[in-house]
Amino acid sequence: MRHVAEFGSGWIAGGGDAAAFAEVAQSARTAWTDADRTGSLRTAALAYFSFGPDAAADATRYLGDYYGFADPYAKHTIAAALTTPDKVRDAIVAYSDAGCDELIIFPCTSDPAALQRLADVLSSAR
Repeated sequence: MRHVAEFGSGWIAGGGDAAAFAEVAQSARTAWTDADRTGSLRTAALAYFSFGPDAAADATRYLGDYYGFADPYAKHTIAAALTTPDKVRDAIVAYSDAGCDELIIFPCTSDPAALQRLADVLSSAR
């Protein structure tokens, strides 16, 4: 976090959940303050989604392949996958409550229709 505070303008959490984000973001903010940086640290996080009857299996396969080199991290990321519209809506609230400035949501499929399904969920979350 010292490098974030010294050289960066923000910090991004990858593939976990809002609780993990909140904990590490606090460390980043503390380092920012300790480095006498002006303004506020910009924070972002990424989450993965998959919908449909095989959502959990699709997320497990995709994230297991992608993060296979980092087994404990892969398991955590798979467990945090947003596999229902309600989980997406809940994650948006949880990350916002944790002080996340931007949530980036990636699909666990190459099917372009997944993006429309996500857009439909996001438009209903407003």
